[in-house]
Amino acid sequence: MKKLQLLPLEAAIYEGFKAGKTYAQIKKETDDNRHNMTSRTNKLIEFGALIRTGGKRSFVYTVVPDIEYEIIQERRAQKELMIEVEDRLLDNLQVFELTEEQQQRLKENQHLGRTALAAKLGISKLQLNYVLDKKSTRPMNR
Repeated sequence: MKKLQLLPLEAAIYEGFKAGKTYAQIKKETDDNRHNMTSRTNKLIEFGALIRTGGKRSFVYTVVPDIEYEIIQERRAQKELMIEVEDRLLDNLQVFELTEEQQQRLKENQHLGRTALAAKLGISKLQLNYVLDKKSTRPMNR
């Protein structure tokens, strides 16, 4: 398994829960603000190092044992991963156009709400919003 890269606060939280301490005890020891403590704990859950169970106000945190980690000083977004991701939904939207019949129905039913109008045209509301937005941002011929 690959080593997790944890920030110092995340490592302190993980080790605190591993030692059997409560959220309040760890928060007091780390002397950190509530928002940062919550976001770092959520990050540990996202990484799979902690499991949160329970209700809205009474969470129980369980440590996943034997997680290997290293402490890093900062975490930066990996932009190269974002570039590689293909957005098929956006690609499909960019080539989407209404048929002549759909354009005529659109003109005749402009009084309808967008959900009803999309259903009448047989397209998704997202497609309708895209078409209407594209239509409203065209340069005017003068």
